[in-house]
Amino acid sequence: MLIEGRIKKKDGTEISIKGEKDEVKEILAFVLGKGVTRIPSRKITGKKGFSIVEVVRNLASEGFFETPKSMSAVAKALAKKGYPLSLERISPILLMLVRKGELKREGTAGKYLYSLPKPRRGEKS
Repeated sequence: MLIEGRIKKKDGTEISIKGEKDEVKEILAFVLGKGVTRIPSRKITGKKGFSIVEVVRNLASEGFFETPKSMSAVAKALAKKGYPLSLERISPILLMLVRKGELKREGTAGKYLYSLPKPRRGEKS
């Protein structure tokens, strides 16, 4: 699940950190050790309270990732559904889904393509 952690430096500057819960927790722990005040975290959601991860999963269940798609193609598909997001917001979501085995990533840095993983032996497609 993606969350947003916010911290406030002694000089009043606020910093927003978005990512997976463990990643944000680790960064906050490091920064808080440097004399920074923590502002409560929140789950990142799109319109109607759906998490962006859920919206990307819905794209997958609709067959969007049956053929490999670039991150910009994912951004365009999300925008058509009413979720205009920057590539910086989409990238960690796709990476999380790759790490969980829900998507497959091929290519080189900056030119990755995302698709559904092939079913394992004995699994139904």
